[in-house]
Amino acid sequence: MNTNSLLIELFTEELPPKALQNLSESFASNIYNELKNINLAGENSQYQIFASPRRLTVRVNNVLKQAASKRQSVRLMPSSVGINQGNRSPALIKKLKSLGLDENVGLEKFNDGKQEYLTVEYLAQGFALEQEINRILQETINKLPIPKLMSYQLKNGETVNFVRPAHNLLCIYGSEIIHASVLGLTSNNFTFGHRFLADEKSITVNHALDYEKLLEQNFVIADYSKRLEIIQNQLAEEARKLNAQAIAPQSLLNEVNSLVEYPQVYVGTFEEKFLNVPDECLILTMQSHQKYFALKKDNKLINKFLFVSNMKIDNPHNIIEGNEKVIRPRLSDAEFFFNEDKKCSLSSKIDELDKVIYHNKLGSQKLRIQRLAEIINIICNLQPDFKIDKEPALRACLLCKADLLSRMVGEFPELQGIMGRYYALNDGEDLQVADAVAEHYKPKFAGDSLPANNVSILLSLADKLETVTGMWGIGLKPTGEKDPYALRRHALGILRILIENNYNLNLKEVLEQISKLFNNFPDYTPNVNEIYDFCMDRLSNYFKEKYKYNVIDAVISQVNGNLLNVTKKLNAVHNFILNQNLQENIAGLISSNKRIDNILKKQEKVKINCSDNLLQEEAEKNLYAEFYNLKPIADKEYAHNNYISALNKCAELSQPLANFFTDVMVNAEDIEIKNNRLALLQEIHQLFNVIADLSKL
Repeated sequence: MNTNSLLIELFTEELPPKALQNLSESFASNIYNELKNINLAGENSQYQIFASPRRLTVRVNNVLKQAASKRQSVRLMPSSVGINQGNRSPALIKKLKSLGLDENVGLEKFNDGKQEYLTVEYLAQGFALEQEINRILQETINKLPIPKLMSYQLKNGETVNFVRPAHNLLCIYGSEIIHASVLGLTSNNFTFGHRFLADEKSITVNHALDYEKLLEQNFVIADYSKRLEIIQNQLAEEARKLNAQAIAPQSLLNEVNSLVEYPQVYVGTFEEKFLNVPDECLILTMQSHQKYFALKKDNKLINKFLFVSNMKIDNPHNIIEGNEKVIRPRLSDAEFFFNEDKKCSLSSKIDELDKVIYHNKLGSQKLRIQRLAEIINIICNLQPDFKIDKEPALRACLLCKADLLSRMVGEFPELQGIMGRYYALNDGEDLQVADAVAEHYKPKFAGDSLPANNVSILLSLADKLETVTGMWGIGLKPTGEKDPYALRRHALGILRILIENNYNLNLKEVLEQISKLFNNFPDYTPNVNEIYDFCMDRLSNYFKEKYKYNVIDAVISQVNGNLLNVTKKLNAVHNFILNQNLQENIAGLISSNKRIDNILKKQEKVKINCSDNLLQEEAEKNLYAEFYNLKPIADKEYAHNNYISALNKCAELSQPLANFFTDVMVNAEDIEIKNNRLALLQEIHQLFNVIADLSKL
């Protein structure tokens, strides 16, 4: 048996369920790291996390009670400060005492080349667990990611701040109590089982390794992961019995797991009439208000639900009946909201949007949908061959925010757009329009699907462009981890729509025109270049898992606002530089391109075409001939989007360029010859860098 295990449990009142996982992980890792920092835990030590609604616990194995002593050499202070007329100064004596050393301990001298220092070498006593435990606990508590502190008073009148009132501190090393005190508690060797199911009021833990088993015998599954697995298995089993599937998002599973110590899943039933309410409303009602799991059969909601109880008893009739009774008024509310909302059409709510503030610096939601309509016109004017019917998009634009005034969205903001679609269909709107009302919020998160139809795509693009341009212009750009208006997500949505649909639209030009729509707002400052650069940064992040940074940088620097075929260009450059058969030519091409780039940066742009009459050296004549032979072929490949073929063709100029730079002086004394050579390099440079800035490779 491992007698070197340290077990610490902080027993509290019910902890906030959404914070429990983070709190438990932080509690355990901070204690472990503190032990490691003072050599009480080493490389062979591991820690195990336990967490339930009423406890934060960690068990660390292979912990030393006393760390080994260590020889240390300490530079104290300059000799001139430490020795005064042959005697040790008060400052030196104070320093020695702070290290626990006798004031007459032997000293040595060290010269760093600038001045002489006094040093001392001594055997430093290792840290003791019992002496350090209070500090470790206090520092751990101070570092906990507590969402909101609670103040409460102890019996002696002292005020304590913690996430919830703490009632017990268990702290044992093997079978020995380690004396500690924190939050007004003194350590002991006992804990508590299930509030209702356990027979004993308290449980003595005789050894740190007995903890988990003892609690399980007293109806507490202390291991967070094990408890979660039990819940998932029980949900799956109960759903299987009903030939259905449980809707169990991870966030709900984690929250429910943080509410129970001894989980048991039961099945509840509600009236079939509630199935006339949209599935999304019923699911959210069950999840948000009651933490229930809805059930689907053949992709349709059924009038049964699963819930996780903290009580496992032989006859759960009363528990099931109580939960069925609780859910009924919630579902009745959802039914009432839905039926009331259908009495008024979405179009009747448009004028009321004038009273709904979008942002106090950008006006109302009605002004916003007017801007969206103008953005749709801008996009369609810039890209006339957009395969989109503008009229349904403009109709969807008028209706897309109207459901914000519905009772259902007032209750569940997550349903905006989704409810708009139901209400639009109820009003007899075109299916494309209704779909666009729902889908214009997509993509809502990383990996989410894009809007499905062209009308939805156009409205979604307009909505995200308006949000990013508007919010950025009033100074609400993301900073660090803070991004309250999700501008990073919106920017990525814009990019994905353009790239994945391969739209031929210039983003910079669109941003410039959209920014003019905010001219009447005094707090708005146009920042088109900043927004564009921000979008390009998001684009780099979007592609970083697939391509090297220099490849991404080379291609993005040449898009000039138009993302058409950007993925194809990235693939071409990526595969081009990896072509083993052309490595010598590719290396020569990239090297020569960088040299051309440096030469052209130092010169004014030459406004003439290269003339073969002014060519003198054999190397430049050969380069000229090779270039003009392959240029039409490369141009044709570029025009047909055969980018890798075009780059391979350019690589054929590698050797002629190397000969040119060896044999030809670009900066000739004759200005005409010099400009002619620059013109030739300029044309070559343009051909090389059509899809990527090769100087960045």
